Amino acid sequence: MAHTVLVTAATGKIAEYLIPQLTQSGFRVKALVHNQRGVGEIAGQGVECIVGGFFDTEAIKRAVHGVDSIVLITPATSDSVEMVNQILSEARMQGSPHVVRVSVIHASQSAPSDNARQHFFGEMAVRQSGLPWTILRPNFFMQNFLSSANTIISEGAFFYGMDQGRLGMIDVRDIADSISAILAGENHNGKTYSLTGPESVTMMHVAEALSKELESPVKYVPVKPERVASSLRTIGFDEWYARAMADYNRAYASGWGDIVTNTIFELCGHKPRSIEEFAHEIFAHLVTIPAH
Repeated sequence: MAHTVLVTAATGKIAEYLIPQLTQSGFRVKALVHNQRGVGEIAGQGVECIVGGFFDTEAIKRAVHGVDSIVLITPATSDSVEMVNQILSEARMQGSPHVVRVSVIHASQSAPSDNARQHFFGEMAVRQSGLPWTILRPNFFMQNFLSSANTIISEGAFFYGMDQGRLGMIDVRDIADSISAILAGENHNGKTYSLTGPESVTMMHVAEALSKELESPVKYVPVKPERVASSLRTIGFDEWYARAMADYNRAYASGWGDIVTNTIFELCGHKPRSIEEFAHEIFAHLVTIPAH
């Protein structure tokens, strides 16, 4: 019988790459989808979709039933620890699935952003659950730059509050590769892995890579972290999220994300993708600068 994997937050950045990998590798995949709108494309891949949020007890029961592993991804919210506990509680009642928890780089009780603090307490819940577990701590996602597509198209610029801080940012495809390798492999129980790209780069480096691939100048405009928070509030994010992201930007500006590991190669057998590869293979295919 095929190994059955539940993927939560199944319409997110990581799941977009992970789910096709798992189905193509012969895993049976169940996906927890927040609402019906997210079902179509996922279900078309032969995935069993369960529609419901993290606090929908009946949906969670159906989602964890009969699974061998859970890829536990939660959105950045103030109640993510409660989301983790909901999944763990139901999982314990239905068996002993291996939990692969996707956390964040440098998760700790004293982290500068409440998102990283929430992830730390989520990690503790996983460790203390009595279930087999593996924790992944990825650095800043390269795919986050896709959210700047509109200003890159309209203004030739993207805006962050990270000054000239260096980040060992990671292509989400490498996170998906790592999860797949862990699910297909052995000896990962009880281990925590920090995931990064191949080098620590500044936002100026990112601007250069995007400019080359788009064949149009793209500049990085540093702003104050408070402007980041204000912009997020303006487009509808809540106060917790706006503050958490501003705090992240402030921390990254001071070098908090300046970490590079060899973990991707150790887990997957290939080098992590560079910002140049992301720009060429992902960004330039999704973002087009109009001809003038």
